[in-house]
Amino acid sequence: MYWADEAKLEIAKRFKEVFGNDLVRAEWRSSAKNEDWLKIGEVYSPRPDIAVGPFNTLTQDIRTIGEMKQKFDGEKDFFRLFDIRQGNNENPRCLLAIEIEGSRRGKYSVGNLLNSAILGYAGIVIVKEELWEDIKRIESYLDGAFKHGKIKEKVTKNLALFKYEDFKQKLGAFER
Repeated sequence: MYWADEAKLEIAKRFKEVFGNDLVRAEWRSSAKNEDWLKIGEVYSPRPDIAVGPFNTLTQDIRTIGEMKQKFDGEKDFFRLFDIRQGNNENPRCLLAIEIEGSRRGKYSVGNLLNSAILGYAGIVIVKEELWEDIKRIESYLDGAFKHGKIKEKVTKNLALFKYEDFKQKLGAFER
């Protein structure tokens, strides 16, 4: 089995223990059941490796976004342990969008960072140790694009990056 597949299974299992089975989905289709611009088949539909709900299928569904904020606030110990910040995402599709990065292909890494930040109220990207410097350079590229006016908003404001072993250790240490 490929490293990222093993990591996804292991992390999803632990997230189910923390957030409950009904709120954790592997390979979640972000366009599933959507009734707005992200309808299935009409635009590209990212599939984060792991997504944690509540899930939002409407543009700026105030009720669901409120549930996400409430869940985020209710799990402060978890988010504080990982130093995960709520960001500037006014239309998140899920509470957490998690990507497991195991590729040395920069364009896929950029996509993983962007998809996590765009889809999640908070986004997480987990990388193998040997890819840490690569992913940090990509994060610096996106931050630089904001600082130099290439993009209007810092898209990674709600994003947390982790080395796999560090993330796994913290996740194993988390207790209710």
